[in-house]
Amino acid sequence: MATWKDVLRRVQERQDESNKWKSNAKSLMNIIQKAEAWGLDPAPASRASISNLQEIIPSARKAIRNAEKERLDELFRLADKLTIKELRIKLRGDRRDKVLVRIAKTTLGPMYEFSLPQEQYERLKRATELMFDFQEDQESIR
Repeated sequence: MATWKDVLRRVQERQDESNKWKSNAKSLMNIIQKAEAWGLDPAPASRASISNLQEIIPSARKAIRNAEKERLDELFRLADKLTIKELRIKLRGDRRDKVLVRIAKTTLGPMYEFSLPQEQYERLKRATELMFDFQEDQESIR
């Protein structure tokens, strides 16, 4: 049976000297201590990946600040059950940017045209620059 001490030990044993991890480790240790003090079940936290535990830090801090014991328990359960992608979407809500996609049927199969504001386009371009060479075609939109 898992204990909060086991979860704390997992955090402490992680070998990472980056400043970001040191900050996250300190936050996680404080969150774990509060969860133990509140008598929460350690099983979900013990099964959750360290990455998922790191992902819940801002929400967990808020839950502790607002004395929301049930919310903190829910966060550990989400960290246990969801993938990191699903967890990020769940925690941030559906505040993702929308992308308009136009599908044109051609003899070569469907072609996709994306309509993005400049900021989104620049983010996409940076994120995929190793995979794609963007060929920009200047055209004014009516």
